[in-house]
Amino acid sequence: MRRWPIHFKSGPLQAILLLSLALAGYPQAPEDFEDLAGDRSALEESPDLPVTMLEERTDRLNAPLNLNRATEKQLLESPLLTPFQVHHLLKYREAFGDLYSLYELCTLPGFSPSFVREISGYCTVDPGIAAWPGTPKDPENMFMCNLGRVFPLPSGYASGPETDGKAVYASGPLKFNVRLRCRISPKISFGLASDKDPGEPFFQQNRPEFVSGYLQYRGQSTLRDVVLGTFRLNQGLGLVNGSGFLHQPSGFRVNKGSMSALRPYASLNEDRFHQGIAVRLNMRRTDCLLWTSFRHMDLSLSGAPQGYAAADWLDLLRTGGLHRTPAEISGKSLAFRHHSGIQLLQQLGNLTVGAMAGIETAGLSEKGSDSLQIRTLPTQHMVLSAHWHWVHPVIETFGEAAISDAAISDGHAIAMLAGLRVRFSDFLRGLLLLHRYGNGFRGIIPSSYGSTSHIRNESGVSLHLDAEPGRLLRTSFTCGVYFYPAPRYLTDFPSVSFKSRWTLESTERTRFRWKFQTDCKIWQRTPSTGRTGPRPLITARRNKASLRLRYDPFPALQWQPRIIVSFLSGEDRHSAGYAACQQVRVQVTTGLYFTLRFLVFHVREWENRIYLYEPGLYYDFSFHACYGEGRKINSVISLRAGKKLTVSGSFSLISYTDRDEIGTGNERTEGPHKWDTGIQLRLRF
Repeated sequence: MRRWPIHFKSGPLQAILLLSLALAGYPQAPEDFEDLAGDRSALEESPDLPVTMLEERTDRLNAPLNLNRATEKQLLESPLLTPFQVHHLLKYREAFGDLYSLYELCTLPGFSPSFVREISGYCTVDPGIAAWPGTPKDPENMFMCNLGRVFPLPSGYASGPETDGKAVYASGPLKFNVRLRCRISPKISFGLASDKDPGEPFFQQNRPEFVSGYLQYRGQSTLRDVVLGTFRLNQGLGLVNGSGFLHQPSGFRVNKGSMSALRPYASLNEDRFHQGIAVRLNMRRTDCLLWTSFRHMDLSLSGAPQGYAAADWLDLLRTGGLHRTPAEISGKSLAFRHHSGIQLLQQLGNLTVGAMAGIETAGLSEKGSDSLQIRTLPTQHMVLSAHWHWVHPVIETFGEAAISDAAISDGHAIAMLAGLRVRFSDFLRGLLLLHRYGNGFRGIIPSSYGSTSHIRNESGVSLHLDAEPGRLLRTSFTCGVYFYPAPRYLTDFPSVSFKSRWTLESTERTRFRWKFQTDCKIWQRTPSTGRTGPRPLITARRNKASLRLRYDPFPALQWQPRIIVSFLSGEDRHSAGYAACQQVRVQVTTGLYFTLRFLVFHVREWENRIYLYEPGLYYDFSFHACYGEGRKINSVISLRAGKKLTVSGSFSLISYTDRDEIGTGNERTEGPHKWDTGIQLRLRF
């Protein structure tokens, strides 16, 4: 590692509810997760976010990184620190010994007070805690069981003449899932999860509806990791194999650990994971990751060509994971998906370079061939990728270029993502991102930076600035322009869009904190209409402003009010909407916690909808799409019965004033009210 010089620097209903203190309180997630999840949902304009976002942060709380005992390699593999920060931390330890407090880091270049506060929950300097999350401070063995149900029942559970007296859904409305995680020894652990969504049967074809699980070995020598079962990969910047989309440049952090990551998977999301075996090897400064995966997949035949002769089975795979209706059940496991690959990552001083090659095959399974009475050849694709990361005291660059075999005949099968981060000072930083995704490019499980969760056929540039003009103040500005060069006529997809965000917030962890944020989105499109001739290019604009406060008068009580106002204009229409909520968290006794949130909203246009993170049970989260006019109450109660057992319950009620039914299709319910209940049993052993 290069030797860098060190420079040391020193409403009435809300009021009634709040007064009643219908207790609801202790946060079930890391403190920064609500901000992160809320930002992600607003930018993706979708409530479907991977639960692994929460799980990874919760696990880090139980297994913090010890900054005094971790080696250089362990620090570089951690997603918390950049190589520049690791260098200065190691030089400080060499010169002055162990840290007595995390806030000593504030004297080092690259560690601002706000950043230290951000990572404080995931790091420690306690001499009694292991250097690396392989041995957490608390027992990592956990069993958890969730039950939930919605009232009243949606129409999919009702029988009628149009369904020959049978319900559309195959089973009852109960939601049920279990998780087990156990560490047999410091090197061996396993996990298991099973999930039954509402409307699905508990068993299909003599096996649980959905199961994920793994057996993991973690070593300290050449053989670093072996995972047998289900797992997730992240390679390079995620163009080929990734672990989640990024829609906010402020969260784009790159280090050696993120460029070659292998994580065991025992969660409830039924998509975006691998099933097979993966091995990670370390040979001095070279890392090697090998994997092979095989899964049975669902199939959707609605877009299949006549006779299936020219079918690209990868485009026909269904990833929703629901098996409730006859169509969903009949399409289960009709196809297979197999992929294998290898990645090499080399550390060359301040430069990290890597390359990967993978091959993916998809086709009909035996069940699919028998059901469709056809025999076709599988579809096969190959993907190659090269990635790099270079660090300097002031400048950091990173990027990835990927190409699929279709590029031989189609120049659009290429993807590129590159970034430049500039550190003007500890209190002023900038980031520039450039990306271009060809319409013919396909990764194995691609996920990376973009304006939406679909990275095909998009090019753009994004800029992010982060500044701390004062000791108690932090501000950031982000903007991006996105282009979709393929024809977008007669569709609702945009041809070009612009997004910007400005945030101003307090950074000191005092009793009173606040955050103000504005968002702007402008997009153009040519929607299909009933008129003949050329369609006009229509421009739409949405401006949103949010103010969130937090007041902790004493440790056992927390109050969080928030208001969001959104304005939509364009297409000869103008609409305004708002959402306002009050949330109270209370610790009644040492083991009893409650949370209560009351929300009112008024949003007339779907494109003007507002997403809000909702408090929930442990390892569980959800978002409410504020659309229409109504109010919603959420409450969570958690009781710790000793040190090992926790029992929690949740309840929510939504009421609309502008409609007599909720939802559409099989999820339609009669009446303006809907209840959602859940109970959780969590045991640590």
